[in-house]
Amino acid sequence: DLDHDGLHEMLMHDDGAEGDQIAGDGIYSAVWEQDGVLLAWTVSPNRPGSLSDSGFVTVEARATYMTGSGPREVRVATIRANPVFAGSH
Repeated sequence: DLDHDGLHEMLMHDDGAEGDQIAGDGIYSAVWEQDGVLLAWTVSPNRPGSLSDSGFVTVEARATYMTGSGPREVRVATIRANPVFAGSH
């Protein structure tokens, strides 16, 4: 909910469309462009497979925009542990 109105403007997908690079790779992505700023989010598991089978995921947000001296990019990322992960079965 990017504008705080209670409605989702976007959903993350693993389908190779709308900002997601490769379908079925386990990495969920979404993009949003507003006022010349391209925002991209990714959720990447620590190993191939479903998110629920991963011990943790990396969540990254990236903003790309143009300035008078050229393109700029800002990235922030964090790691989120899977609280129900009990190891490989």
